[in-house]
Amino acid sequence: RCSVPDCTKQAQTHRLCKAHGGGRHCRAPDCQKLVQSRGFCVAHGGGKRCEVNQCGKLAQYKGLCLSHGGGRRCRFADCSKFVQVRGCCKVH
Repeated sequence: RCSVPDCTKQAQTHRLCKAHGGGRHCRAPDCQKLVQSRGFCVAHGGGKRCEVNQCGKLAQYKGLCLSHGGGRRCRFADCSKFVQVRGCCKVH
């Protein structure tokens, strides 16, 4: 657990959770963001990218970004909005 009083989150590095400064930081110079993958934050190339050639956006679902159909859709019939909470869009 995190060493900060009253914090119940899982410790990452230096006995701190990510919210309190734990976790690995991006390898890019002067970047203090947390690593997503391959030692870099999302802004510097970390995280899984969209499988569509030349896209470069972050993959959201099934290897695709939102622009290429990668986001999950609302479970209500005839609603094509993206999921926000518990399988539904904001409206539902």
